[in-house]
Amino acid sequence: MLQPADAAIDIGFASAADVADILSIMREGAAWMVAKGCPAWEVSNLTPQMAAPFIERSEFVVARARGEVVGCCTLTRTDPDFWPDDPPGFAAYIHKLAVRRSFAGGWVTQRLVDHGLDLARAWGCQALRLDCHPILHAVYERLGFTYVDTRNVGVADRRILVVDRFEIRL
Repeated sequence: MLQPADAAIDIGFASAADVADILSIMREGAAWMVAKGCPAWEVSNLTPQMAAPFIERSEFVVARARGEVVGCCTLTRTDPDFWPDDPPGFAAYIHKLAVRRSFAGGWVTQRLVDHGLDLARAWGCQALRLDCHPILHAVYERLGFTYVDTRNVGVADRRILVVDRFEIRL
């Protein structure tokens, strides 16, 4: 596994050329979550059609090491499903965060979060927020997030998800 000293990580918005890499990373992440006992993503939903709108709106962010996409997430300005009470502009929201297993260990994730913090500040937000399966609670606390609460959230495919919600206040 590469360590931070071994490879510079470049963070930027994804392009249409990154879709296959994004989906591959997300499928690796989905398999990892299933193995950890916290399935969150339906693999059948991880399609180019899912990714394309985020890319078109410049909401998919990728981390690259030596030109290879090694991590990704979405960064949006609204999240009506998981944070419906937030007024417009209050926060930026991270979703779909995944890192190639060969690059796992926190530092790629930290770079993606740091980028999210930078953009949230530039947008004038008061917080960077995310939600996750409760089993991942400690991961996000280690990254500097503060636990807000646990919620049952209905999603578009009519499943009910139990999520822990976190934020970093800016």
